[in-house]
Amino acid sequence: MPVRTSCRIRHARLEGTTVHLCLGPAQLPSVLRVVYLVFTEGYAASSGDDLLRPDLADEAMRLAPILDRLLHGEREVTGLLALLLTDAGARQGSTRRGPGAARRPGPRALDADLIAGEQISGDGAVSSHLAAVSRIPANMEVFSCSRSPEGGIDTHYGYEGDRWRLRRIAPVDTAFITTPLAALLRVPGHMEVWWDSRPRSLDGAYWYGQDWTRYQLSPGPMSIGLAAVSHKLEHMEVMWVGEDGAVNTVYWYGP
Repeated sequence: MPVRTSCRIRHARLEGTTVHLCLGPAQLPSVLRVVYLVFTEGYAASSGDDLLRPDLADEAMRLAPILDRLLHGEREVTGLLALLLTDAGARQGSTRRGPGAARRPGPRALDADLIAGEQISGDGAVSSHLAAVSRIPANMEVFSCSRSPEGGIDTHYGYEGDRWRLRRIAPVDTAFITTPLAALLRVPGHMEVWWDSRPRSLDGAYWYGQDWTRYQLSPGPMSIGLAAVSHKLEHMEVMWVGEDGAVNTVYWYGP
């Protein structure tokens, strides 16, 4: 079924500029599921002599950005596109050892050109306004700023075999639409995210198994550029570029 559906969509020549899709809440999950099935079929074919079908994976990677442009603002579409880009980048970075090479446990190489080459529209205007972490195996959290005029910080989270869900971290009128985002795991299972907030300040939120808790990290205006790193357990450093061009940093070294 994935192959047949993919061919029908391709023959319809959806180029993402003049076509308007009318998909209700009941139809959209099925469409996204088909695109993801086409993608996974490309890396583990369920039939035929070839284990890998790059043409199918490439077709899914072509369709996902088109759907994202046509269904502008649909959070689940943006989440699927981010998932495909991350997974494809990891797969291509890992399989450079040779076709069908097994991926070993541990940190995976990423194809940075593939991930950086696709600007993600939707709730995150471009890729620099998205941040993602994997809290536990088979989980992904994608953070973005809501495209509504009032702003707000959202996270789309999903588990393998389940649908994407939305959680609001910061309410409307608390973030700029163009805010940079940074996120990391301070310890396995514990997440932190930071953004440029209203009124001008650097705000953050953490999740330690219960509800998200917001806090102000630093007062004063920001410019562009925000990064975070945890070079060992319980340690975090957040860096940003101020309006004067200076690089600022704050750090937290836990017990």
